[in-house]
Amino acid sequence: MPSAPRRSPATAQRNWIEAHNSAERVDASAGKEALYRQAARLGVRGRSSMTKQQLVDALRRANTRGTATART
Repeated sequence: MPSAPRRSPATAQRNWIEAHNSAERVDASAGKEALYRQAARLGVRGRSSMTKQQLVDALRRANTRGTATART
């Protein structure tokens, strides 16, 4: 954590950590099972009927949403 957030109040520190830790990397070369488990952790709906590419796309969207939410 950079020094400015480290000197900030606890709430600001928590927000900074959440914003920077919320996005998991999406490894498009990972197996479908690994992508499915990651989708389950993120609560992606409809994951059981998705293809591998659809899972990758859904995970990227979920990460973008999670990061945007954490930064507000």
